Amino acid sequence: MFGAVVCGASYPVIDKKLTGSVAPKRITSFINLLGFALMTPMELCAAWSCNFGAVAAAIPKLDICGTLAPHLRTSLRVHHR
Repeated sequence: MFGAVVCGASYPVIDKKLTGSVAPKRITSFINLLGFALMTPMELCAAWSCNFGAVAAAIPKLDICGTLAPHLRTSLRVHHR
Protein backbone atom coordinates (compact mmCIF):
# COMPACT_ATOMS: atom_id res chain seq x y z
CA MET A 1 0.00 0.00 0.00
CA PHE A 2 2.85 2.37 0.82
CA GLY A 3 4.39 1.89 -2.65
CA ALA A 4 1.07 2.65 -4.30
CA VAL A 5 0.66 5.84 -2.26
CA VAL A 6 4.21 6.99 -3.03
CA CYS A 7 3.74 6.16 -6.69
CA GLY A 8 0.40 7.96 -6.91
CA ALA A 9 1.68 11.02 -5.06
CA SER A 10 4.81 11.26 -7.20
CA TYR A 11 2.96 11.36 -10.53
CA PRO A 12 1.71 14.96 -10.35
CA VAL A 13 5.00 16.18 -8.86
CA ILE A 14 7.05 14.59 -11.63
CA ASP A 15 4.61 15.77 -14.28
CA LYS A 16 4.79 19.39 -13.10
CA LYS A 17 8.59 19.33 -12.92
CA LEU A 18 9.05 17.83 -16.40
CA THR A 19 6.19 19.39 -18.36
CA GLY A 20 8.17 22.33 -19.75
CA SER A 21 11.33 20.46 -20.76
CA VAL A 22 10.30 16.91 -21.69
CA ALA A 23 7.86 15.52 -24.27
CA PRO A 24 4.58 14.07 -22.93
CA LYS A 25 5.39 10.56 -24.17
CA ARG A 26 8.67 10.57 -22.28
CA ILE A 27 6.97 11.75 -19.09
CA THR A 28 4.40 8.96 -19.42
CA SER A 29 7.13 6.39 -20.05
CA PHE A 30 9.16 7.60 -17.08
CA ILE A 31 6.17 7.51 -14.74
CA ASN A 32 5.23 4.00 -15.88
CA LEU A 33 8.83 2.86 -15.37
CA LEU A 34 8.86 4.42 -11.90
CA GLY A 35 5.65 2.58 -10.99
CA PHE A 36 7.11 -0.66 -12.30
CA ALA A 37 10.32 -0.19 -10.29
CA LEU A 38 8.47 0.66 -7.07
CA MET A 39 5.90 -2.13 -7.23
CA THR A 40 7.81 -5.09 -8.73
CA PRO A 41 9.69 -6.12 -5.55
CA MET A 42 6.47 -6.23 -3.53
CA GLU A 43 4.63 -8.07 -6.30
CA LEU A 44 7.39 -10.68 -6.48
CA CYS A 45 7.21 -11.21 -2.72
CA ALA A 46 3.44 -11.68 -2.95
CA ALA A 47 3.78 -14.02 -5.93
CA TRP A 48 6.28 -16.19 -4.06
CA SER A 49 3.62 -17.29 -1.57
CA CYS A 50 0.64 -17.37 -3.96
CA ASN A 51 -1.05 -20.63 -4.92
CA PHE A 52 -1.60 -19.96 -8.63
CA GLY A 53 -3.39 -23.28 -9.08
CA ALA A 54 -6.30 -21.99 -7.00
CA VAL A 55 -6.93 -19.01 -9.31
CA ALA A 56 -9.82 -19.37 -11.76
CA ALA A 57 -8.89 -19.22 -15.46
CA ALA A 58 -10.79 -15.98 -16.15
CA ILE A 59 -9.16 -13.97 -13.36
CA PRO A 60 -5.70 -13.55 -14.98
CA LYS A 61 -7.35 -12.30 -18.20
CA LEU A 62 -9.36 -9.72 -16.25
CA ASP A 63 -6.26 -8.69 -14.34
CA ILE A 64 -4.30 -8.13 -17.55
CA CYS A 65 -7.12 -6.04 -19.03
CA GLY A 66 -7.39 -4.01 -15.83
CA THR A 67 -3.65 -3.46 -15.78
CA LEU A 68 -3.34 -2.41 -19.40
CA ALA A 69 -6.41 -0.17 -19.59
CA PRO A 70 -4.94 2.89 -17.81
CA HIS A 71 -1.70 2.67 -19.80
CA LEU A 72 -3.55 2.41 -23.10
CA ARG A 73 -5.79 5.32 -22.17
CA THR A 74 -2.76 7.43 -21.26
CA SER A 75 -0.91 6.47 -24.43
CA LEU A 76 -3.89 7.28 -26.62
CA ARG A 77 -4.37 10.64 -24.88
CA VAL A 78 -0.69 11.53 -25.40
CA HIS A 79 -0.74 10.56 -29.09
CA HIS A 80 -3.83 12.66 -29.85
CA ARG A 81 -2.45 15.95 -28.50
